[in-house]
This record gives sequence, C-alpha cells and structure tokens, in this order.
Amino acid sequence: MSEIIDLKQEFITAKSKESIVAFAGFRFTVDAAGKFRDGLIIISSRERSDGSGYITLTFTIDTENDLEANRVIAAAFRELKQKGFSSRLDLEFQNMIETKVEFDRNENWFMDSFSFYFNQLREIRKYHIEDRLLPVFASLLPLKIDSIEWVPEGVSTAMVDRSQLLGDTTVSGFKRFLQSLFGD
Repeated sequence: MSEIIDLKQEFITAKSKESIVAFAGFRFTVDAAGKFRDGLIIISSRERSDGSGYITLTFTIDTENDLEANRVIAAAFRELKQKGFSSRLDLEFQNMIETKVEFDRNENWFMDSFSFYFNQLREIRKYHIEDRLLPVFASLLPLKIDSIEWVPEGVSTAMVDRSQLLGDTTVSGFKRFLQSLFGD
C-alpha cells in the first residue's frame, strides 16, 4: 500500500519553518494608463543543518476585487516563469525551485513565490537580494519596488494590539502589522 502525501500540507509545513528576514512594498503597473495595484514582497529564509538553505520571495498583491487586474498580474507571473530568468542571475544563484502547489485563488489577492537554493546560505548577503535578485524581478515585471525593510537578527516579537489591526486587509495594513512586530 502506498502512502498518500498532501502536497499542500507539506508545503505549508515547510513554509512554517522559514524565518522572515525582510519585506518591501511595491507597485505593480497593470495597464498603459498607469493603473496600479500595491503589493508586498516577503523575503524569508530557511537554513538546513548542513548550512545549505533557501531564500524565498513571496509576492502578495491586493487586486482590490478587480478581476482584470488579477488576470493581468497572474499572466505576467506565469509568463515570467515560462520564459525563465536564471540567465539574468549570477552563478551564485545555484537553483530556483518552483513550487507547483496551487492555493485557493480569489479576485481580491494574488500570491506567488520563488525559492532559491544555496549550498551555503550564510554566505548570502543583503546585496544578493537588494542588488541582484530584486532588480531582476523589477526589470522583468512592471514593478516599482520600495526600499527593503530588514528584520534585525535575533529579534523577538512583541504582542501587538490586535484591535488596531483587525479589519485592515490591505497591503499597507499588512506592512504596518509587520512593522509593529519588528519595529520601524
């Protein structure tokens, strides 16, 4: 008898072991008239016991219940994955792991993630993300990325006054939430 594996649950379990190391807001230009949607890039990492590990960029975009914007954004990310972009990255970026796990989609939000594997995760520095990785995404997608907010190493999270955050489902609300956890 073979064991049935729930890929979605395995993915969630693996993601729960990642640590958020940084985040950045961005604007995704949806059309030639300049219509945009705000988003947030969550940068996380996971180091294995042998020193190897992953850097994951998760793009979350508030499509504001705009079906056309959601369609345009999804098509842009799909095209990016089909064309590939590894030739635009240095040799230090050994592998990009594409996850094929589909989450429930809705017209209010778009989410996609990219994970990059490194033999020695500790050798990966901020400039790999700020000066190499994010500029590639900004050159291939219609993005204007804000400055990166780095989470201090070893930070502990303080309790947040939930009443201030409840009901705020925008990207800026999520960014405020992260800043409340990790400071300004």
